[in-house]
Amino acid sequence: MYESGQLVSTLTDINGFFRLRLRDNKYAHAELVISKQFYRDTVIFLRPGYDQQVTVPIAREKVSDLTPFVVTNKVEKTWVGKLFLSSKQIVQSLNLGDFFANKPVQMSLIPGLGTHGKMSGQVVNKLSLNLIAGYSAGMKGVELAGIANFDKGEVRGVQASGIANLVGGNVSGVQLAGIHNEDLDSLYGVQAGGSATRCGAASKGYSWRVL
Repeated sequence: MYESGQLVSTLTDINGFFRLRLRDNKYAHAELVISKQFYRDTVIFLRPGYDQQVTVPIAREKVSDLTPFVVTNKVEKTWVGKLFLSSKQIVQSLNLGDFFANKPVQMSLIPGLGTHGKMSGQVVNKLSLNLIAGYSAGMKGVELAGIANFDKGEVRGVQASGIANLVGGNVSGVQLAGIHNEDLDSLYGVQAGGSATRCGAASKGYSWRVL
């Protein structure tokens, strides 16, 4: 369950119950989206300002009837991703596979605890500042982290971290890490790590590691 304008989300329990807190001071209405892997998205409109209880039936669709989309959860399947990302964040990444937003700035302490909250994995940022570690859909600008940066999609610009960078899409620009850089797609630019660098596909640029 998510509200795209306010970038807030939650998961239902096994019975389908959920609770989502919406802001009521800036928006005339809320556009609540129910999204689940292998189901069609359902949208309902809510008026802010008071508590509401809604019941939304959903039906499973045939896989052949669903709109194809690019799977971008390669980062979440790695052992490093599983170490830093919670099971709820991984489930949400699968459910919201085709929803992405663009924002100018992200600031976070750890994945899920920052300016974009639980929706950080669905947001592409221009500037991302992560005190310990950050998790986003991608970056087009500058991304810095004390320990690690995790990006599901494409990274363009300068990315630097104290320990590790893990990117699921292409990297175009400069990527620096104190220990480890891992690009699950292609590198176009300069990459430097303290002990390990890895590209899953083509590499057009320079890559260094200091042992």
